[in-house]
Amino acid sequence: MKRYVDKAFRMLAVDILRLFLTVLSSDVGDNKDAKENSLKQSRLARTAETKAEAPFINLIVNDYIENIEKGTPPHTSKPSIDELRDWARKRGIPPTNDVLYAIRESIWQDGIKGRPIMQEFYKLLDKRWEEYYADLLLASILNNLNKFFNQ
Repeated sequence: MKRYVDKAFRMLAVDILRLFLTVLSSDVGDNKDAKENSLKQSRLARTAETKAEAPFINLIVNDYIENIEKGTPPHTSKPSIDELRDWARKRGIPPTNDVLYAIRESIWQDGIKGRPIMQEFYKLLDKRWEEYYADLLLASILNNLNKFFNQ
């Protein structure tokens, strides 16, 4: 009897992941300092997934999303040179020690501005609930009830 509801939840899970990736690809993902969208093709985007098990849908993302959301205030932490070396290589920046230490000091001095990824995601999710999800779930439940009572 749960078949239609389970199917609806699986469909919702796929759509929720798509919404999350849409937020990462939007201007919310833009890194103003690097003048690019550094989240669109990030490890965060590549590893995000959803799991649906009615009545729950879990969006599973890397825990460093918290650092991206909140940012880093000035004078709080310095990224490791190894992390910066990988970051610099991906962007075509010479990964020499003097360049990497200058970038690290800049992060230490200025911090990193947070990006409201989850806030934007929840806005889209709320809108999608109103426009689509609620009706889909109601139709699934009614379909199950119809099947049950008309057997």
